[in-house]
Amino acid sequence: MFSTSYVAIKIGLEDIDPFLFEAAIIAIGALIAFIYTLYRKTFTMRIFRHWEVWAASAIGLVSISLQFVGLTTTTASKGALIIGSTVIFVAPLAALLFREKFTGAKAFGILIGVFGLITLTTQWSPEAFSSGEFAGDLLLLGSAATGAIVWALTRKGLRKLRYDQWMLSLHAIYPIPIILISYLFGDIENVSWNALPAVVYLGIFCTSIPAMLWAKGLGAISLTVSATIILSESVFGTVLGRLILGDELGMIGVIGAIMVFAAIYVVSRGEDPRKTES
Repeated sequence: MFSTSYVAIKIGLEDIDPFLFEAAIIAIGALIAFIYTLYRKTFTMRIFRHWEVWAASAIGLVSISLQFVGLTTTTASKGALIIGSTVIFVAPLAALLFREKFTGAKAFGILIGVFGLITLTTQWSPEAFSSGEFAGDLLLLGSAATGAIVWALTRKGLRKLRYDQWMLSLHAIYPIPIILISYLFGDIENVSWNALPAVVYLGIFCTSIPAMLWAKGLGAISLTVSATIILSESVFGTVLGRLILGDELGMIGVIGAIMVFAAIYVVSRGEDPRKTES
């Protein structure tokens, strides 16, 4: 579900300001999470009393905004690949904050994954580093780095809240400051009804639903393995970008995708389930 977001965002950005686009999508996600917590009878205002919620919301706001703005100047495929580099930042955070054992298998798997991402992103062509997309790429890299902090805070937050409560708290807080940013710095007049299908699709299928699935799964595996598995999002996002938007991939890109999947297998095999943080 996450992987399809890059293509949908790229399409929607043609008809709406990125900040307003972002706010509308997350508002739909918040509504879905709210309805789900009411159904599960887990809704309570006490979820907003935890500092992890507000810290993750502040940093997540930066991460999401960098992603949406970055995608205005770079391709959907490259966006998926760069965001996939979150694992590079997650691994040291997991070892530092949660004392997850950084085994040789994990290190080797991450190395393969990083090498695969570089292969997918640059195609090993010097021209890739001098293209006009470089500024957008840097913004997406910033999104990946700040996103890793949100992952770590999510792990902490899940010790106090259920996965659905956690995601509701984040999605409920995000829209208000994003709308303010859109009003102050965005182009709120740049809106077309053509963006509505993308807003609805992203709001339903690429926010709360996959986020809650991810948060629930995070309780059963380590932070590093979770981040490495999410590397598959990069591969699927790249393939979809090629099929739908015509983004370039090529044989070298296919090799890079295979390397990413190999990294997922190696790092997952290197995990000791008895030492997984609960």
